[in-house]
Amino acid sequence: MRIDITYPLGEKDFKALAALAPRDKALSQIDLFGHVGTHLDLMGKSYPDDCYATSGRLFDVRNVSGRDIGIGDVDLPAVREREFVIFHTGCLASFAYGSKAYVFAPIQLSWGLIHALAAKKVALIGVDLAGVRLPGEHPKADEFCAGQGVFIVENLYNLQALADAAGNGTFTAHTYPLRLEGATGLPCRIIAEA
Repeated sequence: MRIDITYPLGEKDFKALAALAPRDKALSQIDLFGHVGTHLDLMGKSYPDDCYATSGRLFDVRNVSGRDIGIGDVDLPAVREREFVIFHTGCLASFAYGSKAYVFAPIQLSWGLIHALAAKKVALIGVDLAGVRLPGEHPKADEFCAGQGVFIVENLYNLQALADAAGNGTFTAHTYPLRLEGATGLPCRIIAEA
């Protein structure tokens, strides 16, 4: 079964993001476009050829609240090198994409979990969030992961359908980013086969 986990963008989404854009810092059009919808944070690195089709693993962490999602919330020993590890938090299903409630939802991965996934040498970390860390530490997390050869994929969609199809098993994730020269983020189309 093929499940598209790419967020479907519409005009309302671009308007919502424009309203949230910082007024004190000019961003290039390519950087703005590169970070819209489902995208990966490239952060000056090159997208590896072995990431177009990877083994994927989904962790349902919707029950975690009031604290960061940590190592104890996932089956870390099951995670394999070069996997696409996805966290289903329920955030994008609960809040409108691009809204302040979505961008600033108090849901994030702990630094310990981020470091542990980097040490496992996963290929991609995916979330149905605006970032693996809240806005104040979002760029720092993206830079750290990219420096370790791990890329963050944000704004994943339709994760309940993926959970229903894949359960606790693995699936194949096909991740195809646009080729935007000089961009720090690349919009992606991601199809999971479970």
